[in-house]
Amino acid sequence: MTKLPTRLEFTDRFVRGVKVEARTLFSDESWRPDLKRKRRGLLLMVEPSGTKTWYIRKREDGKRVMRSIGEFPELGVAGARERFDDVEDHPDSLSEAVQSVLGLDQPKVDQLTVRRLVNRYIEQEAEPFNRDWKNQERTLNTELVARHGDLPADELTAEHVLGIVQAALDRGSPRVAQEALKQIKSLYNWAMGRKRVRRREVAKADAKTATHRTAILDIARNPAEGIVAPTYKARSYHMEGKTLEGFQSALRESKLREDIKHILLLQMMTFCRVGEVAGASWSEIDLRNKVWTIPAERYKTGREHIVLLPKQAVTLLKTLPRHESGYLFPQPRAPRPIASDVVGKEINKRRKDMKLHKDFSSHALRHSGLTWLAANHCPHEVRERLLGHVVDSSGDMSQRYQHHEFMAERREWTQLWCDYLEGGK
Repeated sequence: MTKLPTRLEFTDRFVRGVKVEARTLFSDESWRPDLKRKRRGLLLMVEPSGTKTWYIRKREDGKRVMRSIGEFPELGVAGARERFDDVEDHPDSLSEAVQSVLGLDQPKVDQLTVRRLVNRYIEQEAEPFNRDWKNQERTLNTELVARHGDLPADELTAEHVLGIVQAALDRGSPRVAQEALKQIKSLYNWAMGRKRVRRREVAKADAKTATHRTAILDIARNPAEGIVAPTYKARSYHMEGKTLEGFQSALRESKLREDIKHILLLQMMTFCRVGEVAGASWSEIDLRNKVWTIPAERYKTGREHIVLLPKQAVTLLKTLPRHESGYLFPQPRAPRPIASDVVGKEINKRRKDMKLHKDFSSHALRHSGLTWLAANHCPHEVRERLLGHVVDSSGDMSQRYQHHEFMAERREWTQLWCDYLEGGK
């Protein structure tokens, strides 16, 4: 989808004939005489499959909210504008206004809608037990709630889920299609009481009450059952030999933006993920002791992660300017850090110039680092902690009694890795 809608004055001829290669938003530039302003909140979303859906967008509580009001050709341009004007004149929230204008029944206060089910699932299941719960929440809200949030949860059908999966495929996002299907299936398995009861670790004195998983929804079939999203081959590229040895110098000499170069260099030196480097702040960095502490709320595992900085990383950090925002890599026009997807976009712009492999991404730097560590006989326990992986002790009694964090070994192997990158030895 385009970040900003393409603006033009809608006509039936245009809407009927428009075709796109990727999901695209168009914004109406027609004039509303009574209010003397344009109807830019009236949007048309066009899918590559040919589906054309009308939406109304407005800002509520500082956030942009979108609600669908119909599809073309069942609802033409004139009808969509009429509905937009009625909704805009309505005194209530956008959701309530759309419900009223379309003549739909308001969901009862105690009715379990898809939106409420997702919120309950995130609060009771995802956040307490899944370290990646934020991604689960984002996927469910973006793909499911945005389309069917006000639908009673027990009325979601396989056709609804199929539409979500197909829409992701239509916009060229097979990974999103698979993830959306997985999360919806997991959501409804939980609501039907099918998922295993999670073991809660408590102190011995508090281990007094057993739990029983009960069903929230009384439905016979999970709406995501039977739907299959096409599989795709995940990229798993890494560099070795001369390609790896020459990467740093090639990166420094490239035409990439300086901040992107620095993000990639630090990522390579520290085995971190690109988002962890791009979002770093100076308050996390201790240059004197050569330590970078990534707080739990910023780390994928939900636990604090300690990075032992090699001398090359310290030297690089000392060259970076200090910004008022406190971030190492702030956005040019906002006091926020650079988003990780910006790094990917910049790499794609220079992929041909830098002669990068078609499967190269910033994550290939972690793959390359891990491969080098393994090839040079770095102990498994040290590798896992350098990469920030959680060591699962639930089924390994020896790990339950092992609390050593291998700090000295981690510093040694990080320095060996960076010396290799610098000198190719």
